[in-house]
Amino acid sequence: TETIRYARQAKKVLDPITHEVVKTISGDEHFTTDEQEIKAFLGLMIWMGWKRLPQVRMYWDLNDDIGVPAIRRRWTRKRFETLCKYFHVSNNEEAHCGNTLCKDPGHDKLHKLRPFLDMLKESVLAQWCLRVKNAVDEVIASFKGQTRFKVYIPKKKYKWGIKIWKGCDSASGYMWAFKIYTGADGNNDDTKEDDAGVKRQIGEKVVLHFARIIKAHGPPNVPWVMYMDNYFT
Repeated sequence: TETIRYARQAKKVLDPITHEVVKTISGDEHFTTDEQEIKAFLGLMIWMGWKRLPQVRMYWDLNDDIGVPAIRRRWTRKRFETLCKYFHVSNNEEAHCGNTLCKDPGHDKLHKLRPFLDMLKESVLAQWCLRVKNAVDEVIASFKGQTRFKVYIPKKKYKWGIKIWKGCDSASGYMWAFKIYTGADGNNDDTKEDDAGVKRQIGEKVVLHFARIIKAHGPPNVPWVMYMDNYFT
């Protein structure tokens, strides 16, 4: 897997100002994992998003009123931290731009996550059954780390974070498609001209993007409507 590859690759430490390599750290040749452990790891990350504790180490607390015995039985805390350190879904050596600050307009800012995101999109579509009422909206995933496409929206519950466009079933709330906004200068279909070369406002582009997904993947001749707020109109 890419996680094993990344663990064994030598790590380059860059100067924070010049971004030149100042030293190289050898990889961990003894690290290994398998598909089942990675699936369990991803499931645990999702579960931790549902059951939140103030600190990650508290999940391993020996007091069952605080800690989670199922997690303690599956992993030691050290093993979990090691997986967090090495988890990868793409090969850094195959990235078309090695510098994360690359300003090339064609640079995919999500290239390190792209294989996982594509797989996730296919999975949610595979479980989707088109219904009449659908909705498009934006959500802010809270994030205060460093990324060039972090946004600030003061009226949202989480003011700092990553903007995600979502297409959902209005009745069940099931999310059948999503798109991460990476900024107007990124490799982002929502900020470019459409196939006909027509320049559109971003709200219009987002709605058309999800409408095309329904047209491409939904059953033919099934009527549907899409609801949205005034941001998109």
